[in-house]
Amino acid sequence: MDEVVEVPLPSRCPDCGGGVEETGVVSQYQTEIPEPRVERIEFRIHQGRRCRRPVQGRHPRQSSAAVGSAASQLGPRAVALATQLNKGLGLPYGKTAAVLEQGWGLKVSRGGLCQALQRAGRKAEPT
Repeated sequence: MDEVVEVPLPSRCPDCGGGVEETGVVSQYQTEIPEPRVERIEFRIHQGRRCRRPVQGRHPRQSSAAVGSAASQLGPRAVALATQLNKGLGLPYGKTAAVLEQGWGLKVSRGGLCQALQRAGRKAEPT
């Protein structure tokens, strides 16, 4: 149980207006979807040079090694949800992008979503 809410008796009966005497406590259960919360992660990528070639660190949680104009990426859970909405449930890219924005505030274009799903598809291809 994530939360317990006590619901006290009213001080007066809503029908007769008389005082109310407590006779017990019963439980009611409610299952709820948690509040959407976007997790933003900044990867501070250290860069250097070796043999006249640029070298940079890579973390396993990074969805891409891209930096610069392509430095903002959807994470794997966002891509998984978008894939389920688009491929599993048949939502078009525009509506999938709208669900991500309305539900979680993630702003992604249809084209960006299409590219993210194509990348995910390539990773899922048999080797």
